[in-house]
Amino acid sequence: MGLFNRSKKNKADKNHQLDLSNPIIKKMVDWIEHPMEFGKKPDSIEIVDQRSLFWPSRKNEDCYLLKYTVDDKEYIGFTGPISWSFFYIDLSKVSYEDLYIRYTGWYIAFYTTNADNYDKSLEGSNEKAVIESLQRSGLSEIKTLQKALMGGDNYYEFSAEKGGQKIKMVGIENDMYEYPFDAVLPYFEYIGLSWGPFNP
Repeated sequence: MGLFNRSKKNKADKNHQLDLSNPIIKKMVDWIEHPMEFGKKPDSIEIVDQRSLFWPSRKNEDCYLLKYTVDDKEYIGFTGPISWSFFYIDLSKVSYEDLYIRYTGWYIAFYTTNADNYDKSLEGSNEKAVIESLQRSGLSEIKTLQKALMGGDNYYEFSAEKGGQKIKMVGIENDMYEYPFDAVLPYFEYIGLSWGPFNP
């Protein structure tokens, strides 16, 4: 009976943490319970950080990170000018600042490639030259993971092998950076750093 009572109390505590009177929490919960996302409310949610970021709207925006759990798994979502959450990333490898940078980079890539005037035929126009340059630098088994035309440059993420080790290469034609293969969202990190949300 004691175990049953404790179990009921824990469930009540979880539900109590869904303070939907807070518009920031409600906005994130609305995203989480959308049928295209989790399709249900989180078990718990809290705001863990807030920053004013220089956003791609070219003005400062109030942005928030919210820690939430669904089916006992923990996530950190982003809300403010847009709501989104990365799944299947190792949160122990990234700071809050790292997450803001990656969310900014994700938004820039998503917004640009989904715009009505995005010309997909120009995407990857210099891909062959970039791959050949990477091959000359000693890389092999090069595969394109992501690419998008943004601000007049093609941005790429490649997987490759270097000395028998798998790595990732991210950047634009004359500015490519090497990352460990298990780096957390390096493509979005590169784009976010290029924008500079902390440097208006």
